Amino acid sequence: MIRVLVVDDSPTCRRAIRTALESDPHILVLGEAGTGREAMAAIERSDPDLVTMDLMLGDESGFDVTREIMSRWPRPILIVTAADTSNPDLLYRALANGALDVVSKPSATEGGREASRAFAHLVRTLGAIPVLHRRRGVPAKAAPPGPETAPPAAPAPQPARAARAGGAPAAGGAPRRPPRRGPTPPRGRRGSPRRSSGREPRS
Repeated sequence: MIRVLVVDDSPTCRRAIRTALESDPHILVLGEAGTGREAMAAIERSDPDLVTMDLMLGDESGFDVTREIMSRWPRPILIVTAADTSNPDLLYRALANGALDVVSKPSATEGGREASRAFAHLVRTLGAIPVLHRRRGVPAKAAPPGPETAPPAAPAPQPARAARAGGAPAAGGAPRRPPRRGPTPPRGRRGSPRRSSGREPRS
């Protein structure tokens, strides 16, 4: 059973919409509202599955009321209007404010049973669609840190460099000593080692 709230500022249009909806045994009309304030009070009170929304509610815009309803009590909303529903701008504005579709108002004298049956079938179909909408002013919750978002691990400590000769000791050990070298032979003028002449020193 799809429970519906009819919102329209014209009693005649509300009656025509109610008559078309009540022709379907799977639809229950919970009530009617002639203004946006009445509509929001009725939604809070009766929690309908779907709202049929007129575009002009006296001094109020049906788009504004639709947007307010979707921000506070998200649910399927069908714009029912006497305007030209083939206008793409009308459909775009309706969808942008949270409505699911735009349809022409049913008439009590025109269209007969087929039009009423098609209108009721659309309401029953849209009323079964789950609608999710984030409320205004409620920030999205941040996802808990996972493997992808976890902070990088601290780098592993690097071993201390070997200390130079005479410097600080290397990690875990004593200071390294420079390698021992033998005596350096004397060099000549051109840097080559001196050679013995083979002569014995004079006495």
